[in-house]
Amino acid sequence: MDKPAMPFPAVLIALALALPLSACNQPIQQTLGCDFAPYMAARQIPELALVPVQPGTMTPIPLNSVSFSDSFTAESVLVQYTGAQRTPTGTVEVTTRMVNCTDWPLVVEGRTNFFDAGQRPVEPVSAWQKIHLPPRSVGHYSEMSMDAKRVQTYLTELRSAP
Repeated sequence: MDKPAMPFPAVLIALALALPLSACNQPIQQTLGCDFAPYMAARQIPELALVPVQPGTMTPIPLNSVSFSDSFTAESVLVQYTGAQRTPTGTVEVTTRMVNCTDWPLVVEGRTNFFDAGQRPVEPVSAWQKIHLPPRSVGHYSEMSMDAKRVQTYLTELRSAP
């Protein structure tokens, strides 16, 4: 003997009770938090860096990394990743993932310098690109070289947008 079908209002009530409970099984999304202390402690003396002709006149600028042009951005944005890879055509694509560690939206700008093995510029520095970062969010920046053969290192710069 067939069971009688559940009346339509009973189905709606059952769904209304079941749907909120299914959300309980989902992981809770935590608010993004930043701790700059381990980031600063993990900094190492770079193997590759732009150094001044006269030693001691400025801090070496690590290559294959991100440099901040202003202290506000350096204290508000945490770089999670930066790296480069060759594309199938031989150019170099640089990618940087960053986190806005503040409770307000930020607009930062990024640009990249590409260098040869002798740390000479291979091409003009790229144009500044705006990166919009909502509060406590992750953003990305990427840039491609034009040169397909000579690029060996890069330096990405980040600054607050004017």
